[in-house]
This record gives sequence, C-alpha cells and structure tokens, in this order.
Amino acid sequence: MGALIRGSGHAESKADFIHKLSIGLKEANESDYWLDLLKDTGYISQSEHHNLKDGLNE
Repeated sequence: MGALIRGSGHAESKADFIHKLSIGLKEANESDYWLDLLKDTGYISQSEHHNLKDGLNE
C-alpha cells in the first residue's frame, strides 16, 4: 500500500494518480477484511487486532 501511495507522487497524469491511490485503498480494505477475520476466528487477540488496525489506518 505504501509503495502505491508513494508511487502516486510520480504519476504520469491525474488519472494515473487517482488510479494508483484507488489501488492503495483497495489493498487497505482487503487488509482490513483479513485483520477482522483473524480476530473473529481467534487467531489474533482483540489487543493485537486493535494495534494492527491502528497501523493500517495511518
């Protein structure tokens, strides 16, 4: 995600910039889903989930 956002600063056009940020948002949403699934299945604790989500939302 971070690489896509950083790379968007070197976009060739406004459309390319928006496209790169959109991909980053999609990846963030996928990560959010997986973190929720890990918590809901007991693979990670509520505390770990909270810490990881904080990092994701930065």
